[in-house]
Amino acid sequence: MNPYLKRQREKFDALKTSVEGLQTRAAGENRDLSEDELKTMRAQKAEADKLADEIKDLAGLETRAAEVAAADAALERTSKRTTDGKRGGGAKPAGKDDVDAEEVYTRSAAYGFFSDHFRATRLGDTEAAARLADHAALAKESEKYLQLRGVTSATGAGMVAPIWLPDLYAGTLHKRLRVARRLRQVPFAGPTAWTLGVSGTPAGTETQTTEGTNATESNPTATVITVTPKAISGFTDVSRQLLESGNPAADAILWSDMVGDFYDDAEAEVIAAIEAQASVNTVTIADGAVIPGARNGVLDAIAAVSDNGGGDPTLFAGRTARWTQYLKLADTTNRPLIISQRYEAVNAIGRGDATQGFQQTVQGSLEALDVATSATIAANRGFVINGDELIFSISEPDRFTYNEVVGPAEVRVGVWGYCVIITGRRPKAITKITYTAN
Repeated sequence: MNPYLKRQREKFDALKTSVEGLQTRAAGENRDLSEDELKTMRAQKAEADKLADEIKDLAGLETRAAEVAAADAALERTSKRTTDGKRGGGAKPAGKDDVDAEEVYTRSAAYGFFSDHFRATRLGDTEAAARLADHAALAKESEKYLQLRGVTSATGAGMVAPIWLPDLYAGTLHKRLRVARRLRQVPFAGPTAWTLGVSGTPAGTETQTTEGTNATESNPTATVITVTPKAISGFTDVSRQLLESGNPAADAILWSDMVGDFYDDAEAEVIAAIEAQASVNTVTIADGAVIPGARNGVLDAIAAVSDNGGGDPTLFAGRTARWTQYLKLADTTNRPLIISQRYEAVNAIGRGDATQGFQQTVQGSLEALDVATSATIAANRGFVINGDELIFSISEPDRFTYNEVVGPAEVRVGVWGYCVIITGRRPKAITKITYTAN
């Protein structure tokens, strides 16, 4: 699949999961969606609708291109077979006599491109050298037979692979947005400073004590939080020849990696902001691997949020190693305390979503909290959070290309965007857990 199309599908799936999460939470609490939840859902639905239209258009183009390529290849093979083995008026390939010109180095060929290079340059294999020569000659005859790319190699002049080999490229792995997706999502409102009024002491009421006596006047207090969106960007200068000749498109691969890193950086900003927030609740768990300490510590963290004005917590966050530590917990008869979906509850304190796996944003529940893991969280740290009281916003990363920044031979490819995280609106919505043994 086209890397860009794949990324758009991932974004659509993330939005779909987020919208479903809002509905599931409301259904679980037997209530309607709040005004803020409705706004978030509508904004995410609008974004998902836009992505769906784009995905349909791109998928249609990909399908059509594949059909055209297949028809073209079939026509060329038929044409070549009727020319009695000749190619462009010249001789047959210098390799095996029964090999079509377009099939010199295919996935199913009996000989490989790189092995032929070794045989020709190190072992003096003339047949391997002949196949390489035929492979190179194809580019000069017709664009339809273009099997090599006009790029250089640091390990051997002219050693340029067939176009299908880059398909084996292994992209950089990204964790992307994990904890960030479980906070209140606000549409991005621009790169200028955001100003948010935060209620301190609200206007209050009194219970009547004496008939005919007015209540005492009360005045609310408020503070102002100002947050400046952080820019996240990156670029690389790429050979123009590579961009224009590469297949699959080099810029699509580069953008995919940089956009993945863009979301990784945004996730890191979220964790750093939560970690740096002052006046939060704190809990220490002496040993995260021992019952009842591991469970009691999480319960204390939940109570700290609820009892100190932070609302009802919604999320437990920690490293994957911390979550798997809880998954391993068992009672004295070795029964698991966190069960898979496929088993009965018994004495469980949580649920591991085995059918979703560790690649999902929400990986299960712990004491009725959603569980999200993030590699950015410190090894000895965990968080219990009321995600509705923390605000996260991110812009769609802009993919840019600048020609001739450093001369005509290179093109600058990069991404640019912004993220905002507001944790100070209600610090007591956060409990920091410190594990003293991990």
